Amino acid sequence: MLLENCYITWMNLSGNVIGSKGARAIGGVLKENQSLQWLDLSFNNFVDKDAKSIAEGLNSSTTLRFLNLSQNSFREAGGELLGPALAENNSITELNLSWNHLRLKGAIAICKGMGKNSSIKILDLSWNGFADDGAEAMGHALKNNDTLLELDLSHNRVNERGALGLAKGLEINRSLQVLKIGFNPLENSGAYTFLKAIKGNPNSALEVLHLDNITLKANFEILLAELMKSKPALQVTHAVSIHNRKRGSEASYQDNHGDDVGGRMKHELLTALRTFLSEKRLRALDLFNCLDKDKTQSVSPDEMFIGLKKLNVPLSDLQLKRLIHILDKDGDGNRFNLVIRNCSWEPRMTMHARNATVKKVDKTLRALSSVTLSVNPNHGKLKPGSASPASGTDESDDSDGWETDLECEELKPQYDPTGRTLYQRACQKLGIVPASFFVRHMTEPTVTMSHHGLGPLGIRAMALALLYNTRVTSLNIRDNGIGEEGGEIVAKLLRENYFIVELDMSENQLGRGAVAEMAETLKENNTLTKLRLAGNNLDDKDAEVMCQSLLVNNTLTHLDLSCNTFSNKACEFFAKVLDENITLSDLDLSWNHIQVKGGLALAKGLRGNVKLKSLNLAWNGLSDDAVRAVAGALLENGTLQFLDLSNNRISDTGAFSIARCLESNSSLEVLRLSKNNLKNKGASALLNSILKNGDSRIHKIDLTGAFLKEEFHIIAEELRKLRQTEVITDETPELRHKQEEPDPGTLLRNYIAKEHVQIVDLFQKLDRDGSMQVSVKEFAEGLRKSQVGLTQYEVDRIIDVLDADKDGEIDYSEFVCIQAEWKNDEKGKRKISKQPH
Repeated sequence: MLLENCYITWMNLSGNVIGSKGARAIGGVLKENQSLQWLDLSFNNFVDKDAKSIAEGLNSSTTLRFLNLSQNSFREAGGELLGPALAENNSITELNLSWNHLRLKGAIAICKGMGKNSSIKILDLSWNGFADDGAEAMGHALKNNDTLLELDLSHNRVNERGALGLAKGLEINRSLQVLKIGFNPLENSGAYTFLKAIKGNPNSALEVLHLDNITLKANFEILLAELMKSKPALQVTHAVSIHNRKRGSEASYQDNHGDDVGGRMKHELLTALRTFLSEKRLRALDLFNCLDKDKTQSVSPDEMFIGLKKLNVPLSDLQLKRLIHILDKDGDGNRFNLVIRNCSWEPRMTMHARNATVKKVDKTLRALSSVTLSVNPNHGKLKPGSASPASGTDESDDSDGWETDLECEELKPQYDPTGRTLYQRACQKLGIVPASFFVRHMTEPTVTMSHHGLGPLGIRAMALALLYNTRVTSLNIRDNGIGEEGGEIVAKLLRENYFIVELDMSENQLGRGAVAEMAETLKENNTLTKLRLAGNNLDDKDAEVMCQSLLVNNTLTHLDLSCNTFSNKACEFFAKVLDENITLSDLDLSWNHIQVKGGLALAKGLRGNVKLKSLNLAWNGLSDDAVRAVAGALLENGTLQFLDLSNNRISDTGAFSIARCLESNSSLEVLRLSKNNLKNKGASALLNSILKNGDSRIHKIDLTGAFLKEEFHIIAEELRKLRQTEVITDETPELRHKQEEPDPGTLLRNYIAKEHVQIVDLFQKLDRDGSMQVSVKEFAEGLRKSQVGLTQYEVDRIIDVLDADKDGEIDYSEFVCIQAEWKNDEKGKRKISKQPH
């Protein structure tokens, strides 16, 4: 039709899946038709071979002005075909290639074409996996291109090196006006290079720079302030979209009575405040306490305005006034109490459906929170017949159970940053015994509460304390039987606590409800870096829910999902995470049910990954076909350093595939293939490949269980001499570096000091019959029950020291002697420290 119709200038074929035949037809139209100016071909599942037809059409077209090829399946080969066409075409002014898979070679080809193009003014290349090499190629293109006005490179896995290469182009370019480079792992140093480039280019035309979702530091703000003096029209957005530096931009925030605009404005302001609090590692409660100078639990609008200004909240004066107006719930402009739960940070949270168990947990936590703020500290247990705090809670209250109402008539008690007092009261109200280990260690950065049998009630009390705790950064609650209810509580805790960065919830039978809550948490929490969910019987449906959150999470670096029941279907979701996620560096999927199809899917995701450093696939059912795909992915992946394929079904055929990969791979450092069906030929091929590759970084390869011959050992010995590579076999087991063993007396002494007891008291506790003697067996059993935390070897060493006469009995006199020796040691150390230097 278009070949004969010379009047149609605008055509939208989006979402029609027209396929290869349609692509060939479109290419023919672009060659012959001299009227078509606007063409949308998005969502048509075009592949690389279709790019050839379109590229041929672009070479001949002289009228087309707009072309949309987004949301297709062009890969590197497609990019290599379209790139030269861009160099030849001089009619297109706007091109959209977002949401494809151009990757490295495709990105370089497109950038080379842009270096020669003289017509395109708007170019969208977001979501294409350009990485650093692609960004550097674009920087080179910007040096030669003088027509491009707007460029979008967001969501492209660009790191600091790529930012530096792109900045070199900005130092020379004099046409680009808008650059979108947000949602990339640039870090502060990468963003800083852009400002330096703009400042160093007096002819720069840049007016808008998007650095969304990039953590920035003070030196960036200082340079930006200096740059604004010379370029007042420059707009720089980062952290949140409302951070606008352009003069007069405050006018856009004046009151608007439209519901949509007002609601959006409220959400943006509250989001800006929450982002500020998370960056400063503060909670809303900490902010209010800082503003409440007179401790009256109320703050005037003027006090709040001055306080927020002093804290350098990244909002303009007009925006701060608007925020204060939102927080003033009665709207009278007088002194007001700050109610945290009225400031709903995320609208979706109030819409999220909770089951009956979670509602009951929310109700209990609200009751305990109100008791903590209002009950007299001198009060003991509730009097018989008195109403329980939980029973007085309003059933119609639909607020989030983790949020705390600060409207309190009485003076608040002294703030406890550890939450210890709150924990003890919570245990009293819940009718459980406080965990003494948690009470003692909740002031330390790391709290290890594994195998303590907490259960849902125990974790409920702990979570309430951790809601206020600012000391704990690493929490291990492995194997505590917290179940689905407890898992939901911990997940909700992490939406309010931004201090915990490491969490281990392994072996707790979490259930689907807890996984759903944790998935919601991963969408919001921006401080958690390590998460372990091993041994929870998670299945493919749980994997789908988790992976949806991992696609948007940008802080998690270590994820342990071992010892679950994930199968091949789950790997399809994990593959998408590997392909898109730019922060995950350590993934453990060992001890699952992954077989051939799952391995193929993971290999596909690994091929495009630019961040993962460690991948554990041990104890699955991977065969030679799956390993061949993984080896092929390693030919393109340049970041993976640790790969564990132990205890799978790999034979020499799979080993040969890996060997071909090792001949060119320059990133892998540790390779584990133990307990597979490897024989001498396959094992020898692996070592020969490492020897041939001068750039190989492998320093450890585990081939335990392989059937080896003399030929292999000769190659292994040569590899050890030339490369210092550790080759692990049955004959040469892995080297275990022996740690320096502390003195057994020191071990016991440290325990006694930590428990604040005398050594004599410990002896009396062990001497049950009062005979002033303790048998070696009783002593060892007593230490074990006291949870000293010593291994059997360490206990034996302590017994050797205390039982000086080796009669099998430890006397009271031997205990007294060792305590005297400790005192003498202390006196000697003090004397030495007092000597003048």
